[in-house]
Amino acid sequence: MNAQFKGSDTIQAPYTAVWKFITSPELVGPCIPDVTASHATSATDLVATVKVGVGPVSGKFEFTASIDPKPDEKRVFIKIHGEGLGTVVDQEASADLRDDGTTTQLDWIANATINGKLASIGGRMLEKQAEKIIQKFFVNMRTNIGALQIA
Repeated sequence: MNAQFKGSDTIQAPYTAVWKFITSPELVGPCIPDVTASHATSATDLVATVKVGVGPVSGKFEFTASIDPKPDEKRVFIKIHGEGLGTVVDQEASADLRDDGTTTQLDWIANATINGKLASIGGRMLEKQAEKIIQKFFVNMRTNIGALQIA
């Protein structure tokens, strides 16, 4: 099953703070909804364990993510590979950042390929769950960036 997700999000923080955050695996990892463990394995790579539930299927996924920042383009690429519950997920995503002075606009797109048990549940249910996870990720990210701004 192939799926594409895209959107735009405004972060109430200057570009430099957002850029530092989204290119730091140790800061991004805790923003993943239902993460039970995450740690940076390098300056650009992350390993995470996530609880997943889609319809009658629930369990854990092991994910690896690689962040490829392109500061001259104000763009970041992320490759994700995950396995669990008899399912394999591969995703490529990118985000373009626009500096509005006190806020930063993220325009993002993600293309995912899902094979296995979860893919057989059906695209509509899986896409709705993915949209909820994406929304929660951005809520977590905004909260965590805001906390760093205060500290």
